Amino acid sequence: MKTKTLIIAGLLSFGGTLIATLPASFVIEPLNKPPNIHLSGVKGSLWSGSIAQATINNISWGEVRWKLRPLSLLTGKLGVKLDTKHPEAEIQGLANIHFSKELTLQEVLFSLNSSRINQLQPYAKFDGTAKGRIDTLYLKDFELSQAPLIDGILNLEEASMSSPVNIQQGNYKLSIENNGEENLGKISTHQAPVQISGNVTLNKDWNYKTDLAIKTTPTGKNLDVFLNMAGKKTPDGKLLIKLQGDLKPLLNR
Repeated sequence: MKTKTLIIAGLLSFGGTLIATLPASFVIEPLNKPPNIHLSGVKGSLWSGSIAQATINNISWGEVRWKLRPLSLLTGKLGVKLDTKHPEAEIQGLANIHFSKELTLQEVLFSLNSSRINQLQPYAKFDGTAKGRIDTLYLKDFELSQAPLIDGILNLEEASMSSPVNIQQGNYKLSIENNGEENLGKISTHQAPVQISGNVTLNKDWNYKTDLAIKTTPTGKNLDVFLNMAGKKTPDGKLLIKLQGDLKPLLNR
């Protein structure tokens, strides 16, 4: 029994040493193959390392650092604790990379400034900060052939818009949960010039639908002209926004 214990301990020690010294490039290189991902300046080992520059869809996320969660290997996936370092975006949390190229994020906290928000979407110019929490995010592959499935919260704090219409500062919240096939987002506002309520859905094929109600507050009366042009209001002064479309073109811009 003692000999068997020593053999097992030796194998575990060897495995731990192998993991600790395996070059990070050995694992990072397969992640670098999709055309929308560019990872450069890989340093360290699988156990602890960094990427000097991570670029996804032509947007830089700066330095990415990680530390291995070794027990994750027993479940057939590579689990790491990671964080990014960029003046426009801060992200930290847990990532599990499955050997089938699936990605799961957990307990992620993030903060994006207005420059990063405007890079991610081309339709409006925002000022303010986006902060949030992702409880879980599941991504089938790094080519983004399917939209991720998300549970989490996004807060836009002291957010304002200067284009295509001027909107004063306000606070907006998007709560997201998924049913395995699509994401359901519920929007609410606090101390904002416009009251927004309703739902937004995004399915795995990147198709979205909106069912929103918008109404101005006393500090947002300058928006009434714009809302009147956008459509017919309900008797209580709300504008209903029911849209649907495809977000795939945004991935290729």
